[in-house]
Amino acid sequence: MQKFNELVEVVIAELQKRWEHALPQEKFTISLESDRLNVSFTGGRKQQIVVKRRRASYTLTSNVLQRAKVEELGRSNILRAIWTRNRSSRLVGFRLDKSGKVVGYIEHQAESLDPSDLAYCIEVLARECDRLEFVLSGEDIH
Repeated sequence: MQKFNELVEVVIAELQKRWEHALPQEKFTISLESDRLNVSFTGGRKQQIVVKRRRASYTLTSNVLQRAKVEELGRSNILRAIWTRNRSSRLVGFRLDKSGKVVGYIEHQAESLDPSDLAYCIEVLARECDRLEFVLSGEDIH
């Protein structure tokens, strides 16, 4: 995980350079806390990304909805929304995990993960999970 933490530090530095010329709504901040990345968007919305190394790949996951919210909104409605969303995505996938939460995820080969790829994965996962969270619940739960 040390290699990954060093990679994240490079990503944060690269993103800060990119944000110098970005529109305000495109900016976000990342902080590293153990195996979690805390992503905060302009406007106060947030997502937390957990990173796990499994064999030859990294899996990045972020919670979208807790189980109680899934039950409140109706599991069949949520499954339909996830299925529809997954049909149009090539990078981010959504699923119900074992505990009944909706999570977004990206898997990437560890050997080929460079700072540019990681920055892109973090940004896309955080934005897509936050977007689905808002579409489904209208709230910023994470």
